[in-house]
Amino acid sequence: MRRLFLVYLLVVFCLPAFGQIRVIDKDGKTYDAFGGIGNIAEELLLYRDIYGLYPNDKTILLDFILDENRYDNTDSLLFPEQISIKNKALIKLINSRKNRLTVSNDTCSFYIAKTKTTIQCIGGVAELQKSDSYMFRVWTFSRLFDKNGLYIHSLSSPSPFMPQEFNRQFKYVVTMERRSTHEQTVFQKRSVPPVLIPITVTRNGEFIYDVSCLNEIQLFYQEFGKPLDRDNAIGPISIEEAIDPDYLEDMKNYLNCFMERHEEVERMKLWELLLFNNKPNSLLSGENLP
Repeated sequence: MRRLFLVYLLVVFCLPAFGQIRVIDKDGKTYDAFGGIGNIAEELLLYRDIYGLYPNDKTILLDFILDENRYDNTDSLLFPEQISIKNKALIKLINSRKNRLTVSNDTCSFYIAKTKTTIQCIGGVAELQKSDSYMFRVWTFSRLFDKNGLYIHSLSSPSPFMPQEFNRQFKYVVTMERRSTHEQTVFQKRSVPPVLIPITVTRNGEFIYDVSCLNEIQLFYQEFGKPLDRDNAIGPISIEEAIDPDYLEDMKNYLNCFMERHEEVERMKLWELLLFNNKPNSLLSGENLP
């Protein structure tokens, strides 16, 4: 009993930093939660990224996974039976009455009674940009919704990302200090990730961007199209300096044209680079040069 109580304390009070996906075993040890049983954590994070919150009910999570399967099968060359195999184990776990799904603030946990293991998501995609740029890049792509608010999974993933010919008209890209803990080689060691912000566009003309995810991140800029290297970074710059009104206006026009070509799309949520054409004023005056 004392050991179980200790594990409980570890789970409740010894939470890691934001933006983590992990497995907590019965002894309180933690592991990365990717592959195999950890796919539940991926589904939980994907649900949150799409709908802005974690599912607080197992039925909701189960319906979400089944809906994904249906959309995935639409254009696949594989037989539906083959595709559904990957989710059969997850569906069995979710359906089990002994297994629990709990949400507390920004933490979502799925407890598996048989192995006394907890699969846990903490934070979301915005937090991942601050702590782990590798994981962040895995999850940053467009989300499209129909007129009923349902997630449209079957549209091509490259659209409506800004195409290369659109981005090339801008000279500079905002970057940050290297945050990734997954750099594998010496050649990657000095690389820096670009900064992205979430954007929401609706059919009625609403265009919203959110820079709150950049809080606590030190921003720099580099020439767009050249290798992003820490030695080439110039700055730091402020969030206000990183926002180019012309870029946002051009992006808004492009996305509205995309929606005109896709009547089934009512709302889009996507992450985009921060690009601009002119050096920030503080850099022109030499205030923040390294």
